[in-house]
Amino acid sequence: MKKRVTAFLFALCLLFAFPVAAYAAEQYYVVDEAGLLTDTEKSELTQRASAISEQYACGVYIAVLEDFTEGGYMDILECAKDYYRNNDLGTGEGRDGELLMLSMADRDYALIAYGDFGNASFTDYGKQVLEDEFLDDFADDNWYDGFSDYLDKSEEMLSLSQDGTPLDVGSDPDAARRSMGTNLAIVIVVPCLIAGIVCLIFRMQMRTVHAAPTARDYITADAVALTLHTDMYTHTTETRTKIHKDSDSGGTSVGSDGFSGKSGKF
Repeated sequence: MKKRVTAFLFALCLLFAFPVAAYAAEQYYVVDEAGLLTDTEKSELTQRASAISEQYACGVYIAVLEDFTEGGYMDILECAKDYYRNNDLGTGEGRDGELLMLSMADRDYALIAYGDFGNASFTDYGKQVLEDEFLDDFADDNWYDGFSDYLDKSEEMLSLSQDGTPLDVGSDPDAARRSMGTNLAIVIVVPCLIAGIVCLIFRMQMRTVHAAPTARDYITADAVALTLHTDMYTHTTETRTKIHKDSDSGGTSVGSDGFSGKSGKF
């Protein structure tokens, strides 16, 4: 009888433990300390983030802070990494996941990934694509749409990675066009700007020469004032512009701490 009671209590504990564990994990999918979202918006985003994380075994998280420097941090990337570690974010043994953190005080953001699958899914180029999805919305203080776009694109990138084709320059059909436009701008616009600046400097240094209308303008009280001016070729100035090739041709730059990421302003 005693064994049956013990077994019953143990089963009861497990029954209550699973919902608690699920809630503990779910509460970190969307954290909004700044109150940017309504309760309905936060609930919807949390459900979507949870579903994406479970489907691909890679956590997708959002954290909005009032001011990341309140924790003594100088770099929002380091704050985001500690937040990820301290709250045991990520899925599976490798703690795979991705976190978008905003700090409202000075409008800073960090985008980090962790784990083998997390880093493989959110490549260096992929993070740039993600930024394009949410930064335009955040610039207009359109928080819900920005977070929605972030989740949608994250799900797409996880699906591509699961199929063995993570998003990078080689797999993105729009990347070549964007890269070509950037290179053309560098090759054409930059040299033209440099040439214009050089011409402006030379023009400012030149003296205006006027021919005297009559011979008496060249005669002084004692003699004829004629001065011979000779232009001499001294050297040639050659300007070279370095063309920077796109370094984000694929892969992820992972630090010794296992994280990859980037930060900026919104």
